[in-house]
Amino acid sequence: MLKKKMAAGAVALAMFGTLGLAACHDGSASGGGGSASGSIPTPDVSCDIPSGNVDESKIDTSKVDGEITFQTQGLQNDFGDFFKAKIKEFEEANPGVTINWTDQGGGAEFDQTITAQASNCKMADVVNVPSSTILALSKSNLLMDYDVKAPGIGDKFVKSIWDSTALGANDHHTALPWYFGPYITTYNKEVFKRAGLDENASPKTMDELFEAAAKVGADGQGDYGIYGSPEWYMVAQLHGMGVDLLNDDKTAFDFANDENAVKYVTKLAELYANGAIPKDSLTGEPDPGKAYTDGNLAFGTPNASFLKSVKNNNATVYENTGVGPFPTNPGIKPVFEGQYIGVSVTTKNAPLAMKFAEWITNAENELAWTRDGGAIIFPAVAESLDELVANPPQIADDPVFKAAYEEAAKAAKDAEAYTDVFYATGAVKDALIENVNKAIRGEVDPKTALKTAQDQMNEKLKALKTWRRNITKTPTTAQTKRMTALARRAEVLWELTLRRLRVAEAEASRRIDLWGRQAQADAGSTVSREEIEAYLAAPGSAYRRLRLVMDAWCALWYWPLTTDVTPPSLTEWLGALEGLLGIAGKAGPTDAATFADATAWDELEQAEEMDLGFASARAVDSIIQEHEWLTVVRDVAQTQGFFHWELDFATVFARGGFDLQVGNPPWVRPTVDLNSLLSDGDPWWSLSHKPSVAIKKERMPLTLAHPGVLGTVLDGTAEVIVLSELLSDPTIYPLLSGQPDLYRAFMCQVWEHQNEHGIASLIHMETHFTDAKTPGLRAAAYRHLRRHWQFINELLLFDMDDKHFFGIHIYGADQPPHFLHSTALYHPDTALRSLKHDGSGEEPGFKDPHTGTWDLRPHAARIESIDESALKVWQSVTESDDWHSAPMVSTVNSTASRTLTTLATQPRISTLNLQFSSGWHETSDFEKGRFEKSWGPASWDDAILQGPHLHVSTPLYKQPNESMKHNQDWTSTDLETLAPSAQPVTQYKPAGDRTTYDRLYTHWNNIPSTNFYRVAWRQMAANTGERTLIPAIIPPGPTYVFTIHSAATSVRNTPILAASASSLLADFMIRSSPKAHILPPSFSRIPTLDSRHHLVSSIALRSLRLNCITDAYADLWAECWDEAFLDDSPILERYDERPISPEWTIDTPLRRAEDRRNAQAEIDVMVAMMLGVPIEDLCTIYRTQFAVLYGYDHGRGQGAYVYDANGRQLPTPVRQAWEKRQRPTSNEDMPLSERTHTHPGSGVSYVYDLPFRIRDRESDFRRIHTALTQPDLGIDASLPHTEKFRCCN
Repeated sequence: MLKKKMAAGAVALAMFGTLGLAACHDGSASGGGGSASGSIPTPDVSCDIPSGNVDESKIDTSKVDGEITFQTQGLQNDFGDFFKAKIKEFEEANPGVTINWTDQGGGAEFDQTITAQASNCKMADVVNVPSSTILALSKSNLLMDYDVKAPGIGDKFVKSIWDSTALGANDHHTALPWYFGPYITTYNKEVFKRAGLDENASPKTMDELFEAAAKVGADGQGDYGIYGSPEWYMVAQLHGMGVDLLNDDKTAFDFANDENAVKYVTKLAELYANGAIPKDSLTGEPDPGKAYTDGNLAFGTPNASFLKSVKNNNATVYENTGVGPFPTNPGIKPVFEGQYIGVSVTTKNAPLAMKFAEWITNAENELAWTRDGGAIIFPAVAESLDELVANPPQIADDPVFKAAYEEAAKAAKDAEAYTDVFYATGAVKDALIENVNKAIRGEVDPKTALKTAQDQMNEKLKALKTWRRNITKTPTTAQTKRMTALARRAEVLWELTLRRLRVAEAEASRRIDLWGRQAQADAGSTVSREEIEAYLAAPGSAYRRLRLVMDAWCALWYWPLTTDVTPPSLTEWLGALEGLLGIAGKAGPTDAATFADATAWDELEQAEEMDLGFASARAVDSIIQEHEWLTVVRDVAQTQGFFHWELDFATVFARGGFDLQVGNPPWVRPTVDLNSLLSDGDPWWSLSHKPSVAIKKERMPLTLAHPGVLGTVLDGTAEVIVLSELLSDPTIYPLLSGQPDLYRAFMCQVWEHQNEHGIASLIHMETHFTDAKTPGLRAAAYRHLRRHWQFINELLLFDMDDKHFFGIHIYGADQPPHFLHSTALYHPDTALRSLKHDGSGEEPGFKDPHTGTWDLRPHAARIESIDESALKVWQSVTESDDWHSAPMVSTVNSTASRTLTTLATQPRISTLNLQFSSGWHETSDFEKGRFEKSWGPASWDDAILQGPHLHVSTPLYKQPNESMKHNQDWTSTDLETLAPSAQPVTQYKPAGDRTTYDRLYTHWNNIPSTNFYRVAWRQMAANTGERTLIPAIIPPGPTYVFTIHSAATSVRNTPILAASASSLLADFMIRSSPKAHILPPSFSRIPTLDSRHHLVSSIALRSLRLNCITDAYADLWAECWDEAFLDDSPILERYDERPISPEWTIDTPLRRAEDRRNAQAEIDVMVAMMLGVPIEDLCTIYRTQFAVLYGYDHGRGQGAYVYDANGRQLPTPVRQAWEKRQRPTSNEDMPLSERTHTHPGSGVSYVYDLPFRIRDRESDFRRIHTALTQPDLGIDASLPHTEKFRCCN
């Protein structure tokens, strides 16, 4: 039960991957494992390795069967179809084999995952090994030796690449080169021209690069030469200068005295001092790619694949990008970033793994893989590289990408793996970056910075090598026997503890009589509560000894940075544990009948005493005195409060786990509250109100000088970091990733702790149901769930925000997904009563339509049974990759579920290949001076729109007030008096150089996005508001800030796209998968409309008349004009209907409020008919899913829709006076003064005539539907017709 707690060194390799250097070559021939020359070293893990994987024999791959796992990094999204097809091809060519493909995100998280998996013998059979971990895995002998197991396999690869990647023991190869990307130079031609540089000549050497950067910085145009933080490519640039970071035998870093290294740092410092490097590029999260995309940086990153991002975000900068070779001194070869394929030395199916690894890297597959053309990568197989260079992908229509590809191809033929890169990763590289950046900022001189960096890097190197030798090296035979013996001792002491606790439960419990059961005599207790508590507290008891050992293991995670006591070596660890637990070989009678017969408390006490004595277990205090590190363990354990489930609930786990678990786990994510930590010694950090960065920097050293503050900050920060690392460690929580909320860890613990028939009930957050990074956890949750009730805290049952979502989750054992599910609950009683409901009556929703209060009514329709078929609907709605882990979709009743199923079968607007723009960043672009705060009217070309400018099918819905006090300080627009040439009032205006302003805004295919009509929408999602998706058409000219997003299609398609997005069904689809922001991926999932349908022209007409409110839309109206518009009569009433013609006039837009409302209702019904949603289902969706809109429609709330006899919406004061007078129906019954109101937006006074009306939207929906489907009209809505008006295809 406790063996997993006793294993030594299980986290060591994961720590190496995090720090960056597993074990540099120490000069020995073997590189680890202590084997003879020419043989394969013993892998540095303590698990069974098939002998055939490490002997001298070649692996026979002629006959293969069974299955293996193939793991890659970051390839699923863009290349999922390619690999699925390739795997299928391999399986068909090798009957009886199965390749299980997994893919994880790239970067540091993948590095941590793969190293942790390797150290715990859980690495995939065939694995995509990145440059950042190839050295760690190779030097730890965790990858198969290809030179022994598949001799000659390297003959197919480019010689320079194969020769430079011999990283295993005896200079053998442990990974197959897969693909690589040579470095090149990318630069902005426009910046070059402004600086007087030759736009067609890139620098060939580092000196030329520095010279060009200096000229750019001095051009007076606000341009920068290079990005400040060279984190992404410093090592490659040093290589280009001719600097070797390591000595010849790769045992130490040795570069501080290299004159070229000093020159490199000196040049960067000069550029920074002279303004050629952006000051903010040495702080925060470095992103040179984004800086280049902004258009005022001369040089981009050397990884050519970043150009794809530039093209997507600023086409103008992209089209002005030049390319050239990566600058190097004469005689130095270009370098590359590579990816490799390795086979785990622990694989149980070596023949199949080796065959698949060799097959996936053969000439044909590497060529097919790299010929995609979407990225600038090249195959490592010589034959494939020659073919690709001779016949590059068809990219002639993209001259920039083509030039970059050709330049990279030149470098590919002669590139080499600069092996110093493999050593300078992780924390080792961080030391280099940190010190060089200090020199760039002028804080230290270059020589000092390099010397400090070198010393720190060698210190880390030494520490890592020492840790590796002492902890992760393969234990000796004697150490292995000692660990095995300790595992047996742990089991013996756990068994003793278990028996004690069983006796304690049986003898110290008291009987409770139950009604209906015959009373039984109390047997009496033979052991007192005091005796039990004394045993559990006794330091020398088996229970306390085990607890101390388990505390020690946990304390290694939380070892304080502020102690001078070092963690134990393996020898110290084993010695202390033998003293605490005893030595198994010396155990006496406890191993025999005496132990087996002991059942009473006193018998167990005697058996335990004899066992510890015969096992030579020593007094605990003496062991702690001998091993100082155990005092730190005790302090850490007291601080952290480690809880050991298997020990404290030994009797439960002996029965297989818990029958019932109930809990409310923490709803927090581990974060460092630095101000709180500093406040312990200096209250200023809590009392000051938003101090500036400069003031905080000035205050920091004074605070840290206070006694004990530095220790508090270090310990507090380290504790949070360690907790985050612990939660994201795949060997401990394989289903978690990144920085998960604590509640997710409790979910995993609960599942692990329940027995096969156990049930657990937890109340916790629900973010994992929609988090894109948690598919594994979500799939596991679906398999364990039996009941899922999702609540909104509107009734304030819990002391938290009323908009907070949470859920009650009933979990059972792992099984195929099948659970009951209900959302939008406000009280637990609703769920319980819905389970017993007969299904009759009106289906409930968010609010009760009869009372306007939160809907607590029970109904069988609230309960949905979720199984594979339902999850596949969710998959279709969310367009996710795998139904097992499809994000959860929220449907409040069966109609909503049925409607989603219907909509999920419809084509999405993603098929239209829309162009998207996210606009200016309201904070960072404002700080960069792109625009300024300046209230007032603006021409459309100068307008910068914000979210409140828009409402559903209504541009210029509101205008900001001059006071600009807050985000609600806006006034509605009077559309009745809106002038034909009206322009928006904005609080932002363009600033600085207008050419730069225009150049930096979104371009599509080298054309400014502002040249197009666009369907724009509010980016913030009010998931329970009146409407969630709020779109309108904006004309050419304006930009906007990030609170708006937009999409563009052809001019004639624009009104149909706007109509589809404005419909209730599109809104329903968005809010069924609620997110805080509506970004292009979510917008792309709404349904598109069939251009052949006879209703398209009618929808287009209504959409145009709602959106084309000024002459800025005249071209759109004229382009989309259809003669059929003249014969298209409104279905519902119009109070201000005017004639229309092919030319836009002041009569074109619908201006009266009720006319606009009715036209939108007609769009809603027409869209529903085109998408196959029955009219009654549309009515139910409206009534149950749009509670706020329903309330407004029924005259409730500040936004109530009440109309006068002329179709004008009543302003709030008039409506309130009408309500106060008990809703009179005649003008005579309500004074003129109370019926008169001046519009705040126009200053026009309106008189509102009775009778006032509240319209029934459901009744109007049915009326519209009837008019469209009446037989005497000759219309059959189910039949598509080819019309003159075309859209959406």
